[in-house]
Amino acid sequence: MTTVIIEDENFAIKRLSRLLSVDRSIEIMAVLKSIPESVEWLRGHPAPDLIFMDIKLAKGQCLEAFKSPVVFTTSYHEHILCAFEVPHMPVTPVLAKPETANTFSENLALTSVNVFRQMAGMQDQAGGNTGRRRFLVKSGTRRTTIETTDIAYFYVDRRATFLKTFENKKFIVDYTLEEIGAMLDPASFFRINRAWLVAAGAVREMEPFPGSRLSLQLMPAFNKDLLVSREKVKAFKRWIGQ
Repeated sequence: MTTVIIEDENFAIKRLSRLLSVDRSIEIMAVLKSIPESVEWLRGHPAPDLIFMDIKLAKGQCLEAFKSPVVFTTSYHEHILCAFEVPHMPVTPVLAKPETANTFSENLALTSVNVFRQMAGMQDQAGGNTGRRRFLVKSGTRRTTIETTDIAYFYVDRRATFLKTFENKKFIVDYTLEEIGAMLDPASFFRINRAWLVAAGAVREMEPFPGSRLSLQLMPAFNKDLLVSREKVKAFKRWIGQ
């Protein structure tokens, strides 16, 4: 799940970032310190799944650019009602209140994340689970997001996990293949062996290979034989023929 933190106090940023980092499935896409900066960032990037925002920054602001659910955070009880006065919010806000002054309620913050996941799960059941929408990846010293529909395959090389896009761009991903497989729509991606997870749209050709396996030609091409494990061949053929 992708998140953005909008907060101007360094202590609060560090505490919430540390809390969210405990769950490896939560990706912090950006930390922003003002509403104007946040609006500019959101207009140029994919919308995160969830936003954590200091309610003081939102007070009196029009937040039409915010298309994601928002968890308002505050260290002061008197600011709680302000959350319901923010115009143009896409959803009813959830409040992460402090246990003591200047301290985030860790239980409530994580509960907010879990409530969002449950809501997303109910939507998946109603409309069909399409899996994770995007991944946060490393690009040199910077990070960026890649839409799942742009990904041709994931693979493991020397204990690192990579993805490659249909435009032949390669990025490092901070997940194992097991974790990635659990995030994806099984109708769109298939784990062909221990080291490879491929998108249906990346499979160009296949042919028999010794040992009752299949050899695949992918797009973009890769510089070695890509084999479907013998025990996965039948399931792969059913999957690719859907």
